[in-house]
Amino acid sequence: VGVLRVPLPLDIDQRHRFSGVVDYRFNGSNLGPGLSLGNNTVYPLRNAGANLTFQMGSGTPFSRNSVVVPAVAGGINIVNQIQGTPNGFRKPWQFRADLRLDKTLQLKTGNQGGKIFDFNVYLLVLNLFDNENVVNVYRFTGLPDDDGFLESDQGVQTILTQIDPQSYVDIYGTRVNNPNNFSLPRRVRLGVLFNF
Repeated sequence: VGVLRVPLPLDIDQRHRFSGVVDYRFNGSNLGPGLSLGNNTVYPLRNAGANLTFQMGSGTPFSRNSVVVPAVAGGINIVNQIQGTPNGFRKPWQFRADLRLDKTLQLKTGNQGGKIFDFNVYLLVLNLFDNENVVNVYRFTGLPDDDGFLESDQGVQTILTQIDPQSYVDIYGTRVNNPNNFSLPRRVRLGVLFNF
């Protein structure tokens, strides 16, 4: 009797991943545009910079169910009948870009031989383009916001037994549309780093 061996991907298997960084600084001999104020020239972008980081990758695998199961109902014995092979389906691709703008300011104490303190003021924008990256899906439909129960024969029968069918459909749809199935939205952070 021969042994059949089939390689199966793990839950964390990501076949493609691309990342990159673009960083531009105004320091050294590159001080940026200057503003003439009388006899002095001021460089407002001196010691400032911008950093753009991006990451793109293919989706991780998941096992698809061949039987629809109400994902948000409690007290139900869930039967997981896998369609195809374990981890035979993939979640969608993901893309994320983060932007950081910063400027270093110096503060000197005393006259000769005084201490110099650096303050780095930064603005950090996470998920710059506000992408809705899918991080989790329902195993029957492969969608992040629909488990397929309401459209199934069992779901239609359940809807018909409710006191207010439309209210049941609306509430169930709201409950199934889980925000944890998506990556975090755009966030903006303002901060200061103090070096001494």
